[in-house]
Amino acid sequence: MSLYQHVPSKQDLLDLMFDEIAALNLFEDALPRRPRAALSALAHRTREVGLAHPWSIDVANSRPQLGPNTMRVLNEWTGAAMGLCSSEAAAWAIFTAVNDYVVGYTTREAARRRMAPKTAAEAKRWQGQIDTYLRQLADEGHLGNIESLLRQGYAAQDDNFVVGLDWLLDSIERQAPGGH
Repeated sequence: MSLYQHVPSKQDLLDLMFDEIAALNLFEDALPRRPRAALSALAHRTREVGLAHPWSIDVANSRPQLGPNTMRVLNEWTGAAMGLCSSEAAAWAIFTAVNDYVVGYTTREAARRRMAPKTAAEAKRWQGQIDTYLRQLADEGHLGNIESLLRQGYAAQDDNFVVGLDWLLDSIERQAPGGH
């Protein structure tokens, strides 16, 4: 309880912790110079940090995060995007589109990790139950677009983070307003 003599509330404590974690996202002088490479590096780092500290995803989504390290991260992202456009507003739009993709993907990935059983035996049983259910759905014949995927099983799907990020960055590079 003495902690609350220094920090007014649990939410304030989480905000301070989040801002410390935000510093882990910074590249500072090590950020690649090419805009696409910089955005990709920032995206990968954001994913890594989010998965290493999954609680931070919930904190980021609970209220605005405006700490000094968070502001430095936003500045770094926007600076990376500036190489693809001619205005801060366009750079902000690019950064938020990429960051929204990363946060959404990472949120789903973290949730999947939380729900997976912890022991090998439990995981095998859990996986078998899910795969049996998915094959039953496929066999009913009502889901033609995904039946072959369902038959492959829950864990058979590749991690498509990089593929999705590349699609997004390809589109941004083609369509960026005032691009270079």
